[in-house]
Amino acid sequence: MAKYYIPSGRCIQKVDYAHHDKEGKAVIKADSTILAFKTADGRPVYDGRGIAPDIAVDLPPLPKIVGGLYQADLFFDFANQYQWTHDSIPPPERFTITEDIYQQFLTFVKDKKFEYHTESLDDLDKLVANAKKERYYEHSKDAIDALRTRLDPDRAEELERFRPEIEEVLKSELVGRYYYQTGRAKAMLGSDPAVKEALTVINGPAYKEVLAGTYKAN
Repeated sequence: MAKYYIPSGRCIQKVDYAHHDKEGKAVIKADSTILAFKTADGRPVYDGRGIAPDIAVDLPPLPKIVGGLYQADLFFDFANQYQWTHDSIPPPERFTITEDIYQQFLTFVKDKKFEYHTESLDDLDKLVANAKKERYYEHSKDAIDALRTRLDPDRAEELERFRPEIEEVLKSELVGRYYYQTGRAKAMLGSDPAVKEALTVINGPAYKEVLAGTYKAN
């Protein structure tokens, strides 16, 4: 039976296909069966759980408006339209979203329908429900309505406020049209948080600490 091994010979297979539960599904290896190993520099590693990162990178949350544009396929549709009217774009490593391209995108989405809900408004709805239950709503209605107006997303304003995040997705979509997945990967490497952190670690003192298993996150 095939299993996942890495070059060092350590099996990182998480699913135990040799055993099944009462429904006939393969089970996850029990913690009691996980074995500990050490690298040549003494760093502890384990089998049976895939490969965990030595340093975790916190990715910033995706703005809700980006999710709304995604769900409405507006990045996809704009990239198709752009490709139909432009024979080529610069190589992935040099391609950027210019002011002209972003203005074209704003014009494209201006009359398109897309929706998104913020957690702030979701929490406000819960507050309203509780206020009604506890009979405070009528007393606080004006304040709640004013807060809803302040929290209600302004599409035009958010298209500018979250422009860097929108440009990243737009860049990926456009490069993919001309240079496919390989080009998309090349284009996004320079802004990938995990890649940036990896380069910082490799080119700094933390690299030896990671290999020795003595690295301590700040």
